[in-house]
Amino acid sequence: MQLAWTTASVDNAFPVVVSHFSCALPTAPDSASAGTVDRQRVRRVMIVVVRMATFQCGKIGERTVPCGAGPRHCDDTRDARKVPHRESARVTLEHGISAPRSRDAGSNFVATVVGCAPMILKNKTVIVTGVGVGLGRECVTAALREGANVVMAARTQANLDAALAELDPEGKRLAAHATDINDADACAALVQKAKDRFGGVDALVQVAAYEHSWGGLFATDLGTWRQAFETNVVGAMTVARPAAEAMKARGGGAIVLIGSQSMFKPSLPQAGYAASKGALLSAMYYLADELGPDNIRCNMVVPSWMWGPPVEMFVKGQAKQKKIAKEEALKEIVGGFPLRRMTEDGEVADVVMFFASDYAKAVTGQHLLVNSGEMMR
Repeated sequence: MQLAWTTASVDNAFPVVVSHFSCALPTAPDSASAGTVDRQRVRRVMIVVVRMATFQCGKIGERTVPCGAGPRHCDDTRDARKVPHRESARVTLEHGISAPRSRDAGSNFVATVVGCAPMILKNKTVIVTGVGVGLGRECVTAALREGANVVMAARTQANLDAALAELDPEGKRLAAHATDINDADACAALVQKAKDRFGGVDALVQVAAYEHSWGGLFATDLGTWRQAFETNVVGAMTVARPAAEAMKARGGGAIVLIGSQSMFKPSLPQAGYAASKGALLSAMYYLADELGPDNIRCNMVVPSWMWGPPVEMFVKGQAKQKKIAKEEALKEIVGGFPLRRMTEDGEVADVVMFFASDYAKAVTGQHLLVNSGEMMR
Protein backbone atom coordinates (compact mmCIF):
# COMPACT_ATOMS: atom_id res chain seq x y z
CA MET A 1 0.00 0.00 0.00
CA GLN A 2 1.65 3.24 -1.13
CA LEU A 3 0.71 6.44 0.65
CA ALA A 4 1.78 9.92 -0.44
CA TRP A 5 1.92 11.79 2.85
CA THR A 6 1.20 15.48 2.57
CA THR A 7 1.00 16.42 6.23
CA ALA A 8 1.65 14.62 9.46
CA SER A 9 1.93 15.32 13.16
CA VAL A 10 3.06 13.48 16.25
CA ASP A 11 0.94 13.94 19.38
CA ASN A 12 -0.79 16.70 17.41
CA ALA A 13 1.97 18.95 18.67
CA PHE A 14 4.65 19.06 16.00
CA PRO A 15 3.38 19.41 12.43
CA VAL A 16 5.63 18.31 9.62
CA VAL A 17 4.72 19.28 6.07
CA VAL A 18 6.09 16.92 3.44
CA SER A 19 5.43 17.46 -0.26
CA HIS A 20 5.05 14.44 -2.56
CA PHE A 21 6.67 11.97 -0.20
CA SER A 22 5.87 8.36 -1.01
CA CYS A 23 6.10 5.77 1.73
CA ALA A 24 5.26 2.09 1.84
CA LEU A 25 3.37 1.32 5.03
CA PRO A 26 3.18 -2.17 6.53
CA THR A 27 -0.22 -3.86 6.62
CA ALA A 28 -1.53 -5.86 9.52
CA PRO A 29 -1.10 -9.56 8.74
CA ASP A 30 -4.40 -10.53 10.28
CA SER A 31 -6.43 -7.47 9.29
CA ALA A 32 -10.13 -7.84 8.75
CA SER A 33 -9.72 -6.54 5.24
CA ALA A 34 -6.76 -6.71 2.90
CA GLY A 35 -4.58 -3.61 2.71
CA THR A 36 -5.54 -2.24 6.14
CA VAL A 37 -2.71 -0.18 7.61
CA ASP A 38 -1.25 -1.61 10.80
CA ARG A 39 -1.57 1.44 13.09
CA GLN A 40 0.63 -0.14 15.74
CA ARG A 41 3.58 0.03 13.34
CA VAL A 42 2.92 3.37 11.69
CA ARG A 43 4.84 5.33 14.33
CA ARG A 44 8.12 3.61 13.48
CA VAL A 45 7.73 4.41 9.80
CA MET A 46 6.83 7.99 10.66
CA ILE A 47 10.14 8.44 12.48
CA VAL A 48 12.03 7.39 9.36
CA VAL A 49 9.93 9.74 7.26
CA VAL A 50 10.59 12.69 9.54
CA ARG A 51 14.34 12.08 9.37
CA MET A 52 14.28 11.76 5.58
CA ALA A 53 11.95 14.70 5.17
CA THR A 54 14.86 17.03 5.76
CA PHE A 55 15.76 16.47 2.11
CA GLN A 56 12.52 18.14 1.08
CA CYS A 57 11.59 21.62 0.03
CA GLY A 58 8.99 22.41 2.64
CA LYS A 59 8.44 23.33 6.25
CA ILE A 60 9.69 21.54 9.31
CA GLY A 61 7.98 22.96 12.33
CA GLU A 62 7.96 26.68 11.74
CA ARG A 63 11.20 26.78 9.75
CA THR A 64 11.82 26.35 6.04
CA VAL A 65 14.42 23.97 4.63
CA PRO A 66 15.94 25.35 1.39
CA CYS A 67 15.51 23.19 -1.68
CA GLY A 68 18.48 20.91 -2.28
CA ALA A 69 20.17 21.91 0.97
CA GLY A 70 19.77 18.54 2.63
CA PRO A 71 20.31 17.89 6.33
CA ARG A 72 24.05 18.55 6.17
CA HIS A 73 23.85 21.99 4.62
CA CYS A 74 20.95 23.69 6.37
CA ASP A 75 20.69 25.60 9.61
CA ASP A 76 17.30 24.21 10.45
CA THR A 77 17.52 20.49 9.82
CA ARG A 78 18.00 19.59 13.48
CA ASP A 79 14.36 20.49 14.02
CA ALA A 80 13.44 17.39 12.07
CA ARG A 81 14.71 15.28 14.94
CA LYS A 82 12.77 17.13 17.64
CA VAL A 83 9.70 14.97 17.07
CA PRO A 84 9.00 13.16 20.34
CA HIS A 85 9.95 9.49 20.11
CA ARG A 86 7.67 8.20 22.87
CA GLU A 87 5.70 4.99 23.08
CA SER A 88 2.53 7.04 23.50
CA ALA A 89 3.10 9.01 20.31
CA ARG A 90 -0.01 9.20 18.12
CA VAL A 91 0.51 9.72 14.42
CA THR A 92 -2.14 11.54 12.41
CA LEU A 93 -1.86 11.31 8.65
CA GLU A 94 -3.60 13.00 5.78
CA HIS A 95 -2.84 10.97 2.71
CA GLY A 96 -3.84 9.95 -0.76
CA ILE A 97 -3.02 6.88 -2.77
CA SER A 98 0.07 7.25 -4.94
CA ALA A 99 2.40 5.04 -6.94
CA PRO A 100 6.05 5.05 -5.82
CA ARG A 101 8.34 7.45 -7.64
CA SER A 102 12.07 8.06 -7.53
CA ARG A 103 12.13 11.78 -8.26
CA ASP A 104 9.49 14.42 -8.81
CA ALA A 105 9.47 16.43 -12.03
CA GLY A 106 10.11 19.51 -9.93
CA SER A 107 12.84 20.12 -7.39
CA ASN A 108 11.50 17.92 -4.60
CA PHE A 109 13.30 14.79 -3.56
CA VAL A 110 10.93 11.83 -3.42
CA ALA A 111 11.81 8.66 -1.54
CA THR A 112 10.12 5.40 -0.71
CA VAL A 113 10.49 3.85 2.73
CA VAL A 114 9.67 0.16 2.83
CA GLY A 115 8.67 -1.57 6.05
CA CYS A 116 9.79 -0.50 9.49
CA ALA A 117 12.64 -1.44 11.82
CA PRO A 118 12.26 -2.99 15.27
CA MET A 119 13.15 -1.04 18.39
CA ILE A 120 16.61 -2.40 19.06
CA LEU A 121 16.81 -1.26 22.70
CA LYS A 122 13.28 -2.16 23.79
CA ASN A 123 13.05 -2.46 27.60
CA LYS A 124 16.77 -1.86 28.11
CA THR A 125 18.15 0.82 30.39
CA VAL A 126 20.86 3.08 29.00
CA ILE A 127 22.97 5.68 30.81
CA VAL A 128 24.19 8.56 28.63
CA THR A 129 26.75 11.02 29.97
CA GLY A 130 27.71 14.41 28.57
CA VAL A 131 24.20 15.48 27.61
CA GLY A 132 24.34 19.03 26.28
CA VAL A 133 23.33 20.39 22.88
CA GLY A 134 25.31 17.97 20.71
CA LEU A 135 26.06 14.25 20.54
CA GLY A 136 25.01 13.41 24.10
CA ARG A 137 21.54 14.77 23.55
CA GLU A 138 21.29 12.98 20.20
CA CYS A 139 22.20 9.72 21.92
CA VAL A 140 19.41 10.25 24.44
CA THR A 141 16.95 10.96 21.63
CA ALA A 142 18.08 7.89 19.69
CA ALA A 143 17.89 5.61 22.74
CA LEU A 144 14.35 6.74 23.48
CA ARG A 145 13.43 6.21 19.85
CA GLU A 146 14.78 2.68 20.06
CA GLY A 147 12.62 1.86 23.07
CA ALA A 148 15.11 2.24 25.93
CA ASN A 149 14.69 3.72 29.36
CA VAL A 150 17.35 6.40 29.68
CA VAL A 151 19.18 8.05 32.56
CA MET A 152 21.08 11.06 31.27
CA ALA A 153 23.93 12.81 33.00
CA ALA A 154 25.72 16.13 32.69
CA ARG A 155 27.43 18.57 35.01
CA THR A 156 24.96 21.30 34.11
CA GLN A 157 21.50 20.75 35.55
CA ALA A 158 19.97 23.28 33.15
CA ASN A 159 20.97 21.13 30.17
CA LEU A 160 19.32 18.12 31.76
CA ASP A 161 16.15 20.04 32.60
CA ALA A 162 15.87 21.33 29.02
CA ALA A 163 16.32 17.86 27.53
CA LEU A 164 13.84 16.31 29.95
CA ALA A 165 11.22 18.99 29.20
CA GLU A 166 11.56 18.47 25.47
CA LEU A 167 12.06 14.73 25.13
CA ASP A 168 9.91 13.27 27.90
CA PRO A 169 8.27 15.91 30.10
CA GLU A 170 6.32 13.29 32.07
CA GLY A 171 9.51 11.39 32.80
CA LYS A 172 8.04 8.01 31.91
CA ARG A 173 11.21 6.64 30.30
CA LEU A 174 13.72 9.40 30.93
CA ALA A 175 15.47 10.43 34.15
CA ALA A 176 18.30 12.86 34.82
CA HIS A 177 21.10 13.08 37.34
CA ALA A 178 23.67 15.87 37.53
CA THR A 179 27.05 14.13 37.41
CA ASP A 180 30.72 15.01 37.09
CA ILE A 181 32.38 11.85 35.79
CA ASN A 182 35.56 12.82 37.65
CA ASP A 183 33.66 12.32 40.92
CA ALA A 184 33.45 8.64 41.93
CA ASP A 185 30.61 9.22 44.38
CA ALA A 186 28.59 11.09 41.76
CA CYS A 187 29.11 8.26 39.27
CA ALA A 188 28.00 5.69 41.82
CA ALA A 189 24.88 7.78 42.53
CA LEU A 190 24.16 7.99 38.79
CA VAL A 191 24.19 4.21 38.44
CA GLN A 192 22.12 3.84 41.58
CA LYS A 193 19.56 6.21 40.08
CA ALA A 194 19.25 3.91 37.07
CA LYS A 195 18.87 0.86 39.29
CA ASP A 196 16.28 2.49 41.53
CA ARG A 197 14.26 3.94 38.68
CA PHE A 198 14.47 1.26 36.00
CA GLY A 199 15.84 -1.83 37.75
CA GLY A 200 19.39 -1.94 36.44
CA VAL A 201 21.81 -0.90 33.71
CA ASP A 202 22.19 -2.51 30.29
CA ALA A 203 24.41 0.01 28.53
CA LEU A 204 26.65 2.99 29.24
CA VAL A 205 27.21 5.58 26.52
CA GLN A 206 30.19 7.62 27.67
CA VAL A 207 30.05 10.95 25.79
CA ALA A 208 31.26 13.39 28.46
CA ALA A 209 34.65 14.84 27.53
CA TYR A 210 37.02 17.75 27.97
CA GLU A 211 37.65 19.22 24.52
CA HIS A 212 39.49 22.45 25.24
CA SER A 213 43.09 21.32 24.95
CA TRP A 214 44.15 23.37 21.92
CA GLY A 215 47.53 24.10 20.43
CA GLY A 216 50.69 22.21 19.57
CA LEU A 217 53.89 21.54 21.51
CA PHE A 218 54.72 25.15 22.27
CA ALA A 219 51.33 26.87 22.16
CA THR A 220 49.47 24.47 24.47
CA ASP A 221 48.95 25.03 28.16
CA LEU A 222 50.07 21.63 29.46
CA GLY A 223 47.53 21.99 32.22
CA THR A 224 44.83 21.45 29.61
CA TRP A 225 46.57 18.21 28.55
CA ARG A 226 46.29 17.00 32.13
CA GLN A 227 42.64 18.05 32.26
CA ALA A 228 41.94 16.19 29.02
CA PHE A 229 43.51 12.98 30.32
CA GLU A 230 41.84 13.35 33.71
CA THR A 231 38.37 13.63 32.21
CA ASN A 232 38.58 11.71 28.94
CA VAL A 233 40.47 8.71 30.30
CA VAL A 234 40.30 8.59 34.10
CA GLY A 235 36.79 10.06 34.19
CA ALA A 236 35.58 7.48 31.66
CA MET A 237 37.00 4.68 33.84
CA THR A 238 35.42 6.25 36.92
CA VAL A 239 31.90 6.05 35.51
CA ALA A 240 32.55 2.68 33.85
CA ARG A 241 33.31 1.00 37.21
CA PRO A 242 29.86 1.18 38.84
CA ALA A 243 28.15 0.79 35.46
CA ALA A 244 30.03 -2.46 34.77
CA GLU A 245 29.17 -3.78 38.23
CA ALA A 246 25.48 -3.11 37.55
CA MET A 247 25.71 -4.77 34.13
CA LYS A 248 27.34 -7.85 35.63
CA ALA A 249 24.39 -8.18 37.97
CA ARG A 250 22.09 -8.13 34.90
CA GLY A 251 24.06 -10.83 33.09
CA GLY A 252 25.92 -8.52 30.75
CA GLY A 253 25.74 -5.24 28.90
CA ALA A 254 27.58 -2.80 26.67
CA ILE A 255 29.93 0.13 27.19
CA VAL A 256 30.18 2.48 24.23
CA LEU A 257 32.99 5.02 24.29
CA ILE A 258 33.33 8.02 21.99
CA GLY A 259 36.67 8.52 20.32
CA SER A 260 37.87 11.03 17.75
CA GLN A 261 39.38 10.72 14.30
CA SER A 262 42.00 13.15 15.53
CA MET A 263 43.56 10.10 17.25
CA PHE A 264 44.69 8.91 13.83
CA LYS A 265 44.93 12.02 11.66
CA PRO A 266 46.01 15.51 12.71
CA SER A 267 43.56 18.12 11.54
CA LEU A 268 42.90 20.99 13.91
CA PRO A 269 45.62 21.86 16.46
CA GLN A 270 44.24 19.76 19.32
CA ALA A 271 47.07 17.39 20.23
CA GLY A 272 46.14 17.17 23.91
CA TYR A 273 42.54 16.17 23.18
CA ALA A 274 43.61 13.72 20.46
CA ALA A 275 46.23 12.11 22.69
CA SER A 276 43.68 11.60 25.46
CA LYS A 277 41.27 9.93 23.05
CA GLY A 278 44.09 7.71 21.80
CA ALA A 279 44.73 6.67 25.39
CA LEU A 280 41.02 5.95 25.79
CA LEU A 281 41.15 3.67 22.75
CA SER A 282 43.97 1.69 24.38
CA ALA A 283 41.96 1.47 27.58
CA MET A 284 38.98 0.19 25.57
CA TYR A 285 40.95 -2.87 24.44
CA TYR A 286 41.76 -3.72 28.04
CA LEU A 287 38.18 -3.18 29.20
CA ALA A 288 36.91 -5.49 26.46
CA ASP A 289 39.38 -8.17 27.52
CA GLU A 290 38.66 -7.82 31.24
CA LEU A 291 34.88 -7.54 31.08
CA GLY A 292 34.24 -10.03 28.29
CA PRO A 293 33.90 -13.04 30.63
CA ASP A 294 31.01 -11.19 32.32
CA ASN A 295 29.32 -10.73 28.91
CA ILE A 296 30.04 -7.01 28.98
CA ARG A 297 31.13 -5.63 25.62
CA CYS A 298 33.18 -2.48 25.12
CA ASN A 299 33.49 -0.67 21.80
CA MET A 300 34.28 2.80 20.53
CA VAL A 301 32.51 4.98 17.97
CA VAL A 302 34.96 7.34 16.26
CA PRO A 303 33.43 10.44 14.67
CA SER A 304 35.21 13.21 12.82
CA TRP A 305 33.37 16.35 11.76
CA MET A 306 29.79 16.18 13.05
CA TRP A 307 27.12 18.57 11.83
CA GLY A 308 25.57 19.89 15.01
CA PRO A 309 25.59 23.15 17.02
CA PRO A 310 29.36 23.26 17.77
CA VAL A 311 30.50 22.58 14.20
CA GLU A 312 27.75 24.76 12.77
CA MET A 313 29.10 27.64 14.83
CA PHE A 314 32.63 26.89 13.60
CA VAL A 315 31.55 26.88 9.95
CA LYS A 316 29.69 30.16 10.37
CA GLY A 317 32.80 31.66 11.94
CA GLN A 318 34.99 30.46 9.06
CA ALA A 319 32.56 31.88 6.53
CA LYS A 320 32.53 35.24 8.26
CA GLN A 321 36.31 35.35 8.59
CA LYS A 322 36.88 34.46 4.93
CA LYS A 323 33.91 36.55 3.73
CA ILE A 324 32.36 33.65 1.87
CA ALA A 325 28.98 31.93 2.02
CA LYS A 326 28.48 29.31 4.71
CA GLU A 327 27.92 26.70 1.99
CA GLU A 328 31.35 27.49 0.54
CA ALA A 329 32.99 27.20 3.94
CA LEU A 330 31.31 23.85 4.44
CA LYS A 331 32.38 22.64 0.99
CA GLU A 332 36.00 23.45 1.84
CA ILE A 333 35.73 20.85 4.60
CA VAL A 334 33.62 18.13 2.97
CA GLY A 335 34.44 18.59 -0.72
CA GLY A 336 36.97 15.76 -0.67
CA PHE A 337 34.89 13.32 1.37
CA PRO A 338 33.58 10.36 -0.68
CA LEU A 339 30.01 11.11 0.44
CA ARG A 340 30.54 14.84 -0.20
CA ARG A 341 28.77 15.76 3.01
CA MET A 342 29.29 16.02 6.73
CA THR A 343 28.05 13.32 9.07
CA GLU A 344 25.32 14.50 11.42
CA ASP A 345 25.65 14.02 15.17
CA GLY A 346 22.36 12.09 15.00
CA GLU A 347 23.94 9.65 12.56
CA VAL A 348 26.81 9.06 14.96
CA ALA A 349 24.21 8.42 17.66
CA ASP A 350 22.60 5.79 15.42
CA VAL A 351 25.87 3.84 15.31
CA VAL A 352 26.18 4.17 19.08
CA MET A 353 22.74 2.57 19.42
CA PHE A 354 23.89 -0.37 17.30
CA PHE A 355 26.86 -1.01 19.61
CA ALA A 356 24.58 -0.74 22.65
CA SER A 357 22.09 -3.21 21.24
CA ASP A 358 22.00 -7.00 20.99
CA TYR A 359 22.65 -6.67 17.26
CA ALA A 360 26.28 -6.19 18.30
CA LYS A 361 26.27 -8.98 20.90
CA ALA A 362 29.31 -10.64 19.30
CA VAL A 363 31.24 -7.38 18.82
CA THR A 364 33.70 -6.18 21.43
CA GLY A 365 37.07 -4.45 21.47
CA GLN A 366 36.35 -2.68 18.19
CA HIS A 367 36.30 0.89 16.97
CA LEU A 368 34.24 2.17 14.04
CA LEU A 369 34.86 5.37 12.11
CA VAL A 370 31.70 7.34 11.31
CA ASN A 371 33.03 10.06 9.04
CA SER A 372 31.39 10.01 5.57
CA GLY A 373 34.50 8.27 4.31
CA GLU A 374 36.87 11.14 5.14
CA MET A 375 39.48 8.64 6.33
CA MET A 376 39.44 4.92 5.58
CA ARG A 377 41.19 2.43 7.80
